[in-house]
Amino acid sequence: MLPSDPLVDDLADAILDGTPIDWAAAESSPDGAARPLIRQLRVLAAVAELHRGTTLSTSTLPEVSPSRFEPKVADAPVLWGHLRLVEQIGRGAFGELYRAWDTRLDREVALKLLPAGPSSGDRVASAILQEGRLLARVRHPNVVTIYGAEQIADQIGLWMEFVRGHTLEQILDERRVVTTAEAVGIGLELCHAMSAVHGAGLLHRDIKAHNVMRAEDGRIVLMDFGTGRELGDDTGSDLAGTPLYLAPEVLQGQPATVRSDIYSLGVLLYRLVTGAYPVHARTLRELRRAQERGERTAVRTAQRDVPPKLARVIERAIAPRPERRYQSINALARDLIALKPRSRIVLLAYAAGIVAASILGAGAGWEVVGRQAGSSWTPSTLLAGFAGLHSVGLPLKNLGANPEAYELYLRARELVDRRGAFPAQQAVKLFEQAIARDPSFALGHAGLADAYAAASEESPGPFRPTAMPPETALALMGPAAETALRLDPLLAEAHAAMGLVYSRKLDWQKAEESFRRAIELNPSLAQIHVSYSISTLIPLGKLAEAEEGLRRALQSDPLSLSLQRELASLQFITGRYEEAIDSLEHIRAVDPQFSTVDIRLARALTFAGRPLEALRVLETKRAEPGVQHWMAHAYVLAGRRAEVERLAAAHDHPFRLAVIYAALGDKDRAFEELDRAAVTVPHRVGSLLRDPEMAALRGDPRFDVVRKKLGLP
Repeated sequence: MLPSDPLVDDLADAILDGTPIDWAAAESSPDGAARPLIRQLRVLAAVAELHRGTTLSTSTLPEVSPSRFEPKVADAPVLWGHLRLVEQIGRGAFGELYRAWDTRLDREVALKLLPAGPSSGDRVASAILQEGRLLARVRHPNVVTIYGAEQIADQIGLWMEFVRGHTLEQILDERRVVTTAEAVGIGLELCHAMSAVHGAGLLHRDIKAHNVMRAEDGRIVLMDFGTGRELGDDTGSDLAGTPLYLAPEVLQGQPATVRSDIYSLGVLLYRLVTGAYPVHARTLRELRRAQERGERTAVRTAQRDVPPKLARVIERAIAPRPERRYQSINALARDLIALKPRSRIVLLAYAAGIVAASILGAGAGWEVVGRQAGSSWTPSTLLAGFAGLHSVGLPLKNLGANPEAYELYLRARELVDRRGAFPAQQAVKLFEQAIARDPSFALGHAGLADAYAAASEESPGPFRPTAMPPETALALMGPAAETALRLDPLLAEAHAAMGLVYSRKLDWQKAEESFRRAIELNPSLAQIHVSYSISTLIPLGKLAEAEEGLRRALQSDPLSLSLQRELASLQFITGRYEEAIDSLEHIRAVDPQFSTVDIRLARALTFAGRPLEALRVLETKRAEPGVQHWMAHAYVLAGRRAEVERLAAAHDHPFRLAVIYAALGDKDRAFEELDRAAVTVPHRVGSLLRDPEMAALRGDPRFDVVRKKLGLP
């Protein structure tokens, strides 16, 4: 526990307020246990004084032209290792922040430089390298990406992505509050980020408006892991972070936990919608007393316009007692999803029109970093408390520096992820528009290849009159994927697009190689694991590998409905029907319109022995051509064989007829149609052979013949 001596509190308050302190008198305190902390507070006071005299750059950053560098770096070498320093954009008591150019990988980065001389010793090096190690364990679009950490001579460097945008603190300074929809969207993206952080076994411990940026591409990015710590690390009960965001138990000296991170996120949401904090205090002592007395302002008292449901979510997140808060960040996310409009794209309008600016908001927050008596101040915590160096940089992907193209890409990507032929046709148009705005946009070309593939999943019918023939799709997919790879050889999505092309060509070895390279480049990207599972691993029968990959991706992106849907499909394929039903019903509860979920749920209900329930699920969709054949087994089990006979007479597509005849037990016709389908839609037959609907055919020698036609083992 931290000493609760009033003298210590008074000293901390004086440091925060900038009040002069008689240190000789303070160090003569009769309380021997408090003296080490008082000496450390004196060091902290000196750091604070240096910080108050420091000017941080708040100007708009100029655009960078990599081909003609004219560094504007004062008092610093032009090169630091392989990084070319462009300009200094921030300075704190313990280090400096530069915009730099990575000469090896040709990309802009943010570089933190700190001294590692005799005065600071190895503690600076270990602290910065520890921050680098923590960040390197988290790979997620909503978490700043670390690229490297190194010591050169007497300097320690940590370089990371350079995110152009505004901190939430800056946005609040301009507007005081944000809209409800914005707050929910920001909260959800931070839930994604924190789920990845917690999933990597880490705590952030300093979630606040200064440490969250809204990038030009619309992403919400969590920054600054200077106070981060591994889950379960209770080697010291240190107080780190910004007091008004800290959970009551942390203020009392208890170790930080997942629920204290949730509390901080709840305070941030409170501030976004009210412009205030739930607990009002001017000093650390006042804050502790207010927390102990339960003196807090309810959300709707602070701002009456906040919707009651959102207010309840925030109140639960900031409950004074940890056991009354959300148990996990995912539980908080589920309640936020229920408040969110059905569209999964949030705040895209902001992405197109932001002026390129990065303002380091160090001095605006009220911060303190303390440690229990007997322990030492570390440069990492001092830096987190007073230096205020935030990571700033370009987005993860090669956006071609065009926000409109990226906005179109995001809209199209959402449509593709829904995996329906009609949405995919819309996505094709959006990708084409994005590429027209920026022909060098590698992501756009990779996405276009995916959209062509999705657009050919259904043959033409009344509800999909423009569905693309598979042979046409393949002819277009290859050039799109190759262009993406040529434009950006390190783009994971480009390699995944090539994997999809190879799987359509039945070149399974090259498909696996391409997908594995994509995962190596970006192991947490949901769309890669989904595409790999459906197109390649399931046809090859590598079901355990497919499930492992989906679950690993789900740890980084636990809110992805497409990941959850494909995991449910694997549960179905492997005979775990009740698990599949539970998973699919959860997805329906989140988004009742999510593509193909009803069909998959009905199929799982059928093979779980509940055909009447299955038919009820699909009765409103019976007229759609892509639905009826999946009802065949349910009709047979329900004793309505005549319905299946009518379906057989009404269809002429070999894929659908293969399913219908398998339900009827007519193996000869089923194999006849499978042979035809293996020629017209081979990419669909590979997966179909693994489905429970084909179980009755598997003992027949003709089954292996079909597999050999597809080049499958």
